[in-house]
Amino acid sequence: MARARALAACAVLSLAACAHAPRAPERFVCPARGGPAWSELTTDHFVVASDLRRADAATIARELESVRAWVIAALFEDAPEIPGRVRVVAFRSAAEFDEFAPPGLRAYFTRSGIAEPVIVMPGALGPELRLVLAHELTHQVARHVYPRQPRWFGEGLAGLAEAEADASGRRAFGALPPHRARGFQQAHVTVRELLAWDGRAIDGRFHHTATVLVHYLLAHERERFARVRQRLAGAEDPAAIWREVFPEWDPAGGRPEELDRALHAHAREALLPGGERHVVELRAVADPLARTLSPGEVHATRLALTRFARGDAGAVAAERAEMEEALAEDPDHVVALQVKVALDSLQPLPLARRAVRAHPDDARAWLWLASAARRSGLEEEQRDALEHAVAIAPANAMATNNLAWFLLLRGDAEAALPLAERAAALAPGDPAILDTRAGVLEALGRCGEALETAERALELLPEQAPEAARAPWRERAERLRAHCSPALGSRRDAGARR
Repeated sequence: MARARALAACAVLSLAACAHAPRAPERFVCPARGGPAWSELTTDHFVVASDLRRADAATIARELESVRAWVIAALFEDAPEIPGRVRVVAFRSAAEFDEFAPPGLRAYFTRSGIAEPVIVMPGALGPELRLVLAHELTHQVARHVYPRQPRWFGEGLAGLAEAEADASGRRAFGALPPHRARGFQQAHVTVRELLAWDGRAIDGRFHHTATVLVHYLLAHERERFARVRQRLAGAEDPAAIWREVFPEWDPAGGRPEELDRALHAHAREALLPGGERHVVELRAVADPLARTLSPGEVHATRLALTRFARGDAGAVAAERAEMEEALAEDPDHVVALQVKVALDSLQPLPLARRAVRAHPDDARAWLWLASAARRSGLEEEQRDALEHAVAIAPANAMATNNLAWFLLLRGDAEAALPLAERAAALAPGDPAILDTRAGVLEALGRCGEALETAERALELLPEQAPEAARAPWRERAERLRAHCSPALGSRRDAGARR
């Protein structure tokens, strides 16, 4: 979909931005040629692929589950079960990781070619990386719990997840993380500026202030903040919620400057000795299920990642060499064929057809065929490929969404609706998927729901998305506001008269 491609460059989120000196690249050796074996470790919420020793990879899988469980216990009551698993690629050395990492990062979040969340990291989970993983996993959970959330709310919750371990190494929660309190004291924004923040200002001052604000509301306005959380969980308008719950601090008619003074005092108090902290006790994490990856699966894991130095001749040569090695082992290797098409500027349709014949149970192959058929104007083949992908991977939001979008563009909004609803439930934080739902609801005349969904989609666009990429989302939201607002106002007036 063009909308998704427009945001592809914005898909990488840093986990631990930390500059380091470049390391010499480490030559990859396939397991079939004597290289280290790769294992896959599956837990309730993660699938870890790694060339570490299996025991070390299993430790990472258990630690990831522990971090996620801590986030749920500390910040979310009665959080819904989130479908799917986060994929993790854990390289055994930092030099091997560097080949696939943007410069200066120790780890990063991205999305796979079929829109699954992926964490890419080197060997071990140190204390710093654990904190930042907790931050990003909080965002993942919050998108399911709070389908609509202002930036200050999401970043404030995620900032609180950066709690430190106590002396015993157990995770404690309750105090404002000291580095956030100190950061706020050194540089902050006003509450007025924070409430207007759309996320596009990449500025630590907003993150520090958001964390202090959320902690203050939890500590001093627990009942009213609970109402905010309840209404955000119901996808109500964030600005209206703030105005109605905290009228005295509303930028339009209140005095948010009074809250500024309260936050300064709160940050000072947070750095004093003592303060309430409670240890979050977690149940033991079960051992992951383990298996050995085949050489073809190892190549697929690596080829699916972006070599961020792609413009460098050495990186392109390495990718080509790995692609050719994968095709020598399996001439119909799905990901290797996709890489070949990209590197050699080939027509994708013949190779996509070949891939689905050889791998009829691989949703990636069917999604690739659907994309290739669309470019060739072959609607029936596109529809058949999308239906196969959904049947094979019913929990894959991208497959379900793409079929819904196909049906919508062909005028069958009724058939598209259940698919769009399911995709939005699977990936409530994906703006392209929410845009599909908004389009389906608009076509069905469900104006209010369409507008609310379109506004959520616009709010969720990546901060670094350029204006040109934002245009389709903004146009839909503006069109719906113009069309829906009078009708919604009339219905509200009629309700008031009754």
